[in-house]
Formats: sequence, C-alpha cells, structure tokens
Amino acid sequence: MSSIRRTAVLAACVGIVVAASACGGDDPTAAADSDPPKVTESTPDEPAKVRVPHVTGLTLGHATKRLRTHGLRLGDISTRLSAKPRRTVLHQSRRAGSKTEEGSTISLVIAKPFPRVPDTVGENRRAARRELRLAGFDVLKTTQRTGSATPGMVIDQAPTGGIRAKPGTTVTITVAKKPPPPPPSAEASNCTTGYSPCLPPAYDYDCAGGSGDGPEYADGPIYVTGSDPYDLDSDSDGIACES
Repeated sequence: MSSIRRTAVLAACVGIVVAASACGGDDPTAAADSDPPKVTESTPDEPAKVRVPHVTGLTLGHATKRLRTHGLRLGDISTRLSAKPRRTVLHQSRRAGSKTEEGSTISLVIAKPFPRVPDTVGENRRAARRELRLAGFDVLKTTQRTGSATPGMVIDQAPTGGIRAKPGTTVTITVAKKPPPPPPSAEASNCTTGYSPCLPPAYDYDCAGGSGDGPEYADGPIYVTGSDPYDLDSDSDGIACES
C-alpha cells in the first residue's frame, strides 16, 4: 500500500473516532456527566423563643410597649375591681421569665377602680338609703337631735361622699332628729311622757289609718321625745305616724 493511501485511511479513522466522541458514544465519562442532580430535603427552622417580660404593676400602655419590645403581642384584656390606679396591670397570662415563641400573645388583667360613695348629705333618709344601696353599699342609720335641720334629713355620713370604696362597704348616715320640746306645763300633765303633741294616757295607741287595732289612734306627725312606750316610731327617726 502506498504511503499516500495509508495516510488517507488513517485520517478517515481519526474522523470516525472524533465523531463518535462528540456524539457521546459509549464514553463512560459522558454517561456519568448526564445523570440528574440529587434533591436534598430541608426542614424549616424552629420558631425563635423569647423571654416573657415582667409587666405586672405597669400601666397598660407601658406594658404593651414592653411586650412589643420583647417580640410579643398584647392578647385579651379583662378588668378587676381594685384599689390600685385605673388600668394598672394586676396579672399576666404567662409567668415573667418563662420562654415562649416570638409573636405569642400575652393576656392581661387590669385594675378597675372602686365606685365612688354617693354624697347624700342634705337628702331625705329614704332617698339616701336607696341611692347608696343602688351604688353597691350597705347602709347604717343613726340619729342626732338638732334644731338646725329638718327631721329625717341626712346631716352627716361616713365614709364621706366622693371617695372610692369597695362595694359592700357600710356607709353610716346620720339623720336629723327633732330636739325634745320644753318640759310640759302643769296644764299638760295629763299626757303620756315622750310624745308631742300630747297623747292622753291609754292602754295602747296605733297610728290612724294603719293596721293597728288601737284602742286609741294618733294622727301624725307625732314627735317622739322620750322612750316611745306605744312603739309608734317604727323607723326610730323621732317622728311617728308620718303618713
């Protein structure tokens, strides 16, 4: 074979090898490069934990700011009667210093002031008693003889009106009672001691128009100036048979 023909055959073989390499052929390196990449599953990070701040004793506004500073949110708000200033935090739903997830809500209980005691001085005793009871207070009545106020009028009270007090607190009202009349004259000696105007002595008296059975009846008002032997002053304000 001539040298020119051998050169032509060699060149053809080289071309065939190059073509096969370019098309992939059976080259193990090319097969390895064509495999798809592996997919790795990843788990999300756990939520961040934050420490719950101490907010009890703060005002609601300051407590809210402190919770936000620590990555927490304000939850439900409820109220409780307390002597502490209005909107003071009395309780928090999560213990201070404990850890919780960032963004969690913290519920708070805040102070609601005690009601104010109504001022009843100058009012009729019945109206005063009704007003105090409607406000949530118990009532105790005492009397004081005085000529400077209308009998049955409230002339003093304790605790005084306007202050805040716990519901159920007893408010003592002092009711004016007419002072005793001057000693009876000799002409009026035929009167039962302790009443003005005069009630002549009898077995018993009841107020006229009432349900009593007498035998004698008194038309009011009758001012009780002594021991009230006929028990006419049922509410002990010094005035009997008022209605």
